[in-house]
Amino acid sequence: MDDQPKSDQKSEENDKIEEVVEAAPQPKAEETVSVELAAPKAVPVKSTDVFKVGDLVKVTTRDPKENKVHATPFEGIVISFRGTGDNKTFTVRRIGAMKVAIERIFPLKSPAIENIKVIKSNSVSQAKLYYLRKKTTKK
Repeated sequence: MDDQPKSDQKSEENDKIEEVVEAAPQPKAEETVSVELAAPKAVPVKSTDVFKVGDLVKVTTRDPKENKVHATPFEGIVISFRGTGDNKTFTVRRIGAMKVAIERIFPLKSPAIENIKVIKSNSVSQAKLYYLRKKTTKK
């Protein structure tokens, strides 16, 4: 066994580490280091501050594998938000051909979403607009 106490051994180790750090080449103040960063996979970072329930939005999507933007954006009314954090989703509802209602659920932080554009902002008094499902269109 060692006849030195543990505190002396630790101080000797710290001294050795300091010597190695001092001996390492230090960059000059004038030198700049360039680092290339890879693009994050989930590029679009959206927040719910931009749009809210009741807004008329246009959601442009793309295929993340082929990196192609889809030709037709999905335009409709945001009827709900659900989830928290990375699992947050929103539901958009529109009336399609032959007056058939179409709803799509989009993850908020999905790499498939190219952009979200608010066409018209509306103020509503409810958090979920599910009553629009029962409402019929004007004739």
